[in-house]
Amino acid sequence: MEIMNATRVTHKSIRLCKRFVNTEARRRNRPEWVKPVGHQTEVSVYNPITKCKVPLILKTKNILKWYICGPTVYDSAHIGHATLKGDVKMSKSLKNTISIQDYLENYSANHLRMLCLLSHYRNGIEFTDEVMQTAMSVTKKLDNFINDCDNYVAGRFKAGEIDENLLFTTLHDTRSRVYSALADDFDTSKAMHAIINLVRIGNKMLHQDNTPSHSNNVSAVAAVSNYLSNILSKLGISQSTKSTAENRQVEDIIDHFLNFRRAVRIRALEQNPKDTILLKECDNVRKCLSTCGITVKDHQNDASWSWK
Repeated sequence: MEIMNATRVTHKSIRLCKRFVNTEARRRNRPEWVKPVGHQTEVSVYNPITKCKVPLILKTKNILKWYICGPTVYDSAHIGHATLKGDVKMSKSLKNTISIQDYLENYSANHLRMLCLLSHYRNGIEFTDEVMQTAMSVTKKLDNFINDCDNYVAGRFKAGEIDENLLFTTLHDTRSRVYSALADDFDTSKAMHAIINLVRIGNKMLHQDNTPSHSNNVSAVAAVSNYLSNILSKLGISQSTKSTAENRQVEDIIDHFLNFRRAVRIRALEQNPKDTILLKECDNVRKCLSTCGITVKDHQNDASWSWK
């Protein structure tokens, strides 16, 4: 019995020694990260060697040089993967990849960029129709809001009640939250949630009760529109392409035409019963303008338009 116990102890000791040797070998072979000397920034990034966030230090002040490697098939991934539903990886052997041509039949480059922005770069992305619909919805919401802001500033959108102090305060808070999120390991997900919250508050003001506005606080609305356009451009989201024919004369023609349509539509709505024939023709006009790249939005007693 004593011999058997001694044998067990010996075997256990050998296993522990082997484990220690292997651990030490892995530790010695593991590359060490030496904090570089250079210019400090307020940005922190995830370091796959230290397994934690470390300060981003630049060799040259205000100049960032970034090397992006390809897939490291011999080691764990540093960033998240795009998978299909059920955590199924896209693979040529499985014949479940999506070509660029097939993708562009349903979605745009902006939609893919938005999909990536809504998730942290170190998290995986499940590529499904439901997820893409969310990315499309957010992209459209941002685009529509910026167009509404521009229409409000130009005087083509007269509804809503703008609380200038609240809007400026929210804009300042959004700037701070977006900056902090991007400085914290480029957390675009948090940044986008801050931006979406700004749009939510702004939309509520612009479309409040659909009543004519008694305020004309265009400065706050213009500041929000300008900030959103700039930050989205930096994040790779391009604004809807405007026609090269867009100039003051063309805008005036569209304004006059839509004023006429608005008068006809109001007259049709005031009839008892409503003049459905005229209302249908007004809808047809809106559809025709849409094919020309002009989006018309009807409000209670007004209408606004924007380029697609």
